[in-house]
Amino acid sequence: MFPARRWPAIAGIFLFCGESLPARPLVLPPAPQEGVDRVQINVNDLGQNVIGDAAQEPSLAVDPTDPTRLVVGWSYFPDASNADSESAWAYSHDGGRTWDFQGLQQPAGDRGEALVRTLADGTVLYWSQGPSETELYISRVSGVSWSSPIGSAGGDDPFAWVDRSGGPGDGNIYLTWTPDTGCCGNANFVRSEDGGFTTSTPLELDLAVGGITVGRNGEVYVAGVPTSPLDFETIRIAKSINAQLPGSTPTFGVNSTTLGGSLTAAMGPNPGGVLGKITIDTDTSNGPHGGNVYLLACVDPDGPDPGELHFSRSTDGGLTWSAPRRINDEPFGRNAFQWLGTMSVAPNGRIDAVWYDTRNSVSGIISELFYSFSIDGGQTWAVNEAISPPFNHFLGQPGNQSVGDHIDIESDNLGVHVIYTASFNSEQDLYYLRLGARDCNGNGNDDLLDVGVVSVDNNNNGVPDECETLLLQGFSPGIVDTVNFVHVTRATPTSLSFLLTGTTLGTLVTGGCGIELGFLDPVVLSPLVSNGRGEITFGGSIDSSLSGTRILFQVIEPVSCRSSEVLDFTFP
Repeated sequence: MFPARRWPAIAGIFLFCGESLPARPLVLPPAPQEGVDRVQINVNDLGQNVIGDAAQEPSLAVDPTDPTRLVVGWSYFPDASNADSESAWAYSHDGGRTWDFQGLQQPAGDRGEALVRTLADGTVLYWSQGPSETELYISRVSGVSWSSPIGSAGGDDPFAWVDRSGGPGDGNIYLTWTPDTGCCGNANFVRSEDGGFTTSTPLELDLAVGGITVGRNGEVYVAGVPTSPLDFETIRIAKSINAQLPGSTPTFGVNSTTLGGSLTAAMGPNPGGVLGKITIDTDTSNGPHGGNVYLLACVDPDGPDPGELHFSRSTDGGLTWSAPRRINDEPFGRNAFQWLGTMSVAPNGRIDAVWYDTRNSVSGIISELFYSFSIDGGQTWAVNEAISPPFNHFLGQPGNQSVGDHIDIESDNLGVHVIYTASFNSEQDLYYLRLGARDCNGNGNDDLLDVGVVSVDNNNNGVPDECETLLLQGFSPGIVDTVNFVHVTRATPTSLSFLLTGTTLGTLVTGGCGIELGFLDPVVLSPLVSNGRGEITFGGSIDSSLSGTRILFQVIEPVSCRSSEVLDFTFP
């Protein structure tokens, strides 16, 4: 990173030298390959494994404005021999092909689970349960840097959802957690209407070990087991229609169902954690199953099998639920554990599910990550497929004697992003896995099929060139009278770039290779050299005189004749 400096104000600027696609089957690669489809995240600057650490309970966020930008947060144990965890983060700006493990949220200290989500503009929110309270960190540069923490409602086992329904609650954040583990006694639900800076008065929902989602009409669903009294066989679904209305006090109606068994904990492959949480999600597509609500969890049913993956659906907004359906397809009586299952629904309505599975282990100490999907609203499911090599789930467990309480996935129309823990290095590490094709430009087609047809690929890396324009992001934290950062990614490693600024939007073509600029009055600022990952970060203090001033920026890289989009920003 370049040293921070002050950016002086000069002449009003400052200088420093449709419709949803139908659900379709997901085509898996023949076998996930190390370093290609499966990438370890908790590595050092040389890409090498960090010996003696442990990583678990990952949370994944994908930028809705650019699917190549991903951020993951997780519980990190620098020393796996004890139970003290930190909140770590990493980011990828190339669709998960490579990751940059940046470090720990500050101030450091024994922290609980991490949770990350993105707003509609790509802003990343990171909740971390600190030693004394839940804290929220905000990044406007895709996880490269973060704001100082601000206090937030919350507690253990947090789960949040951002409303993208397009209704009156669009942009709202809904947050839930386990009662009696955080800020607010038995209360465990809040809403934020301002990007997380403030929250509504906490409400008590009497639910735990569950999740939250928003339907296509902006209705809010929260699922969990009742806590008064605690009942691990009953699934309670709380639904609010008015939570989306600005300034309202959310009210909830409650219905109950069962997934054909009991949630379990402190047994089998995860002696210090749960065997599964309840996942709830909705089909927001315009397809035949749009509006459906889905439940999924690993439960202990009647009979000899100690853990199975069960699913149920509602076609009437959560009022009634289908009989539980068994997703794992090994023969009954195998005495196998299906555990830490989770689910995600793609924009086109495809339902994806992943889970750990011991079906192929005679001793019961070996798990594999499995996957299945449904394209008919959960009525039928694809044959289960192992998507990871086998690993010993007991190896490398930190002082909490567990693999954590969850893994995470996020679906798009062509595939699934998966973040999970495994012991391939004989210790507990964090891995990213991409299932299915990539669609960096959001046109609904496999990137590999775009190349040579609608896209060019001058560097022959299989990524359409339009997805490799220089990426200029900022400003973080975006306020005057403090140090702010702008960040450049996708530059040619160790290459020279120039940051330009101006005030008048328009099109201007430079000489030489004809780079197109987005403003008519460019001023060339100091040249910047990217690091070995093609990144540049510059920090400087923003003078208060720039409050309310509109500033235009763009980066150009002469060696490749490339430029970024225009960054158009007004400091409040």
